[in-house]
Amino acid sequence: MVSYLWEVFVCFLEAVFYGYLFYKRIGLGRNREKRVLISILVMTALPSFLTIFNVALFLKMTLMLVVYILVVLWTFDSRGKVKRFKALFWAATPLAIVTVADYVTYSITLAITDQPLEELLSYSSAPMQFTLIYILLVGLIVWLLTHLGERDPEVPLPIGIILFVFVCIGIFAVESMIDIALVLQLSESTKRHAQILMLLGYCILFLLFALLIAFEYLGIVLRRNRELVQQRQLAEIEEQQYQFMVSTAESLAEWKHDYKGQLRLMSALIAEENYAELKQYIAGVDAGVSESASLVFTGNRTVDAAVSLRIMDARRHQISFETKIYLPDTLPIHKVAFSSLIGNILDNAIEACVKLDTEEKKIYFEMKPWKKMLYIFCSNASDGNYVKGEQDVLLSTKKTPGHGIGLRRIRQIVEEAGGTCQFSPETNQFSVHAMIPLKETVS
Repeated sequence: MVSYLWEVFVCFLEAVFYGYLFYKRIGLGRNREKRVLISILVMTALPSFLTIFNVALFLKMTLMLVVYILVVLWTFDSRGKVKRFKALFWAATPLAIVTVADYVTYSITLAITDQPLEELLSYSSAPMQFTLIYILLVGLIVWLLTHLGERDPEVPLPIGIILFVFVCIGIFAVESMIDIALVLQLSESTKRHAQILMLLGYCILFLLFALLIAFEYLGIVLRRNRELVQQRQLAEIEEQQYQFMVSTAESLAEWKHDYKGQLRLMSALIAEENYAELKQYIAGVDAGVSESASLVFTGNRTVDAAVSLRIMDARRHQISFETKIYLPDTLPIHKVAFSSLIGNILDNAIEACVKLDTEEKKIYFEMKPWKKMLYIFCSNASDGNYVKGEQDVLLSTKKTPGHGIGLRRIRQIVEEAGGTCQFSPETNQFSVHAMIPLKETVS
């Protein structure tokens, strides 16, 4: 009974490792969190059953491959041809991991001791000891595959390499200790020393396993801390940008308010036939008129300032900028976050157009209420160069390093407001679609 429970426990640990590998390399499908537990239970129950009833190795491996494929297609993100191919590739990796871990575990034993492997396995505690080493090897390989080729590693690469080498040396040392302890058990005079050596090996195995988990958790904490620091810096920058836009909007409102007064003054100068002073006055006003001729006046200072500043920036780069804006009574999110949302969308569009040499530099921006939602759409000309992540997720519209924060911020603001956001990267065009629920007003 104890051996059966031990086998189930080992299969459960393997299932957790493989589930974590699938999650990191494939990504979890939308609204599939509840399926994870079911998948872990299935990946635990089937190999336990096959092992306990001594099913043939080839049949066992075939059935497990089928289960892994079904799990990744049912639980993890496998939408689209590319993602499906990637999911099928990673579904086959557990079989390779099992093969490598088994081979390494018994190869070290054969290299260290002259005793036949069958004789060592005849000891009652030997299978459990080798299984512990095997589980640690599986965990190490999964950890390595999880972080292999990361664009932004959670733990610095040198530290990851040191950890990998340290755990490998530790595994070799522990298995050597266990092998020696099994040999020492052959003699009555050295049985006590064998027990002490075995206990020490168990302790080192536990420490190595705990070290691996601790480093993985540390990496997650470091990533979260970096994200929090970035969010705080973004919040400070967004507040500064908002204050600047508000002051700009106020200046534009003052100019608009003074416009009639300026016309009356020019009319008076014409009546007096004071053309020299009139010419000087018009020259002074002309700069403001040229910059403000195409600006947006919706009545909302946040939107007016955010869009107007980008229109002026686009005009300076000879970019065609068309807008169609209809606003609801109240904005669905805080004014600072809303100005950041619009600013990031339009800044991204302007940067994409600036890179183009053709005359097709154009931006179309639309915002309007639609079915109790605020619909935001922006399309711009593009050179077709995009950066995508491991899960085929769009990371940036720019190839140069240090970018991608804008797209993450757009998605974050929209999703925090309970909305949805979609980026459509095409060969000659890039577009953003966002839907944000409108708050119901009490009449």
